[in-house]
Amino acid sequence: IRFLGTMPYFVNLSKIHSRYDHTLGVAYLANELGSKLKLSEKGKNILIVAALIHDIGHTPLSHVGEVLLRRYQGHYHEYQGIYYARHIAKDLEYDKDLSVSKYVYLASNIYSGTYFNSFSQEDKVIHDLMKSVISLDVIDGIVRIAITVGLDYPDPLEIITGFSLKNNK
Repeated sequence: IRFLGTMPYFVNLSKIHSRYDHTLGVAYLANELGSKLKLSEKGKNILIVAALIHDIGHTPLSHVGEVLLRRYQGHYHEYQGIYYARHIAKDLEYDKDLSVSKYVYLASNIYSGTYFNSFSQEDKVIHDLMKSVISLDVIDGIVRIAITVGLDYPDPLEIITGFSLKNNK
């Protein structure tokens, strides 16, 4: 599944990335930033799992398919991904791999904002890192798009060095 969907059919691109490349890039940033922010081991694992599952609801043509998802299912790829993640968590429970199942389920809740009022402070940080205007997904995406179209781009690790927790929260 291409990161930029149908774009290579219309524009000469210097490099083509897959959704897999992007997902691993977001997970790498999650790991690095989780360490930098000194998240708990559980929080860091949830952040990494959220990064790994954040795009599982995408259709093969990336964002081009969003119109069809919205028209026929009433939602976009994020909701579809949360739906898949919860089913994956349920299937993993049947295999008794409860630690992975728990992280997938918690990550899907945090990513979606489900039960937001009952989130811990760390959960809210994880949610913001995955869903804010300058999320880990956006940072990796902007860098990949710049590389793809041949523009200069910032080092994503330099971008996240500017992240910090306000009042250690």
